Amino acid sequence: MRRFIGGTLVVLLTSQIPAHADEHLVSGETVQARLNAAATERAENVVIVEGLLDTREAKQACEAFGVSVGRLKGQLPLLTDEELRELSRRAATLKTDPVAGMSTTGKVVLIVVVLLVILLAAAAYSVRNL
Repeated sequence: MRRFIGGTLVVLLTSQIPAHADEHLVSGETVQARLNAAATERAENVVIVEGLLDTREAKQACEAFGVSVGRLKGQLPLLTDEELRELSRRAATLKTDPVAGMSTTGKVVLIVVVLLVILLAAAAYSVRNL
């Protein structure tokens, strides 16, 4: 039995079965295009969230929590793409929705959420690197 299994393995390993793996793979150009699109989206989301953090209300909220805006901006790279996408969507809503855009309370609530998410992400990142 051992000889049979050994012989079968030798035959399988030495035979050259044509493998057409490239037929099942995504092309390099497609991968690069998707990576570029993701990087562009992330950069746009960072700009939107940074714009929110530059508002007067954000600076007041940061002062109330004892956190500097610069520190928060420095923590943005630690957010996942999904977290950054969600924060940017909420920040954009404040600019485009007339009702939300007029509400100072809405801005403060959003800024507090942004602060908490960034601080929690930073804390999680620090714990993972210990």
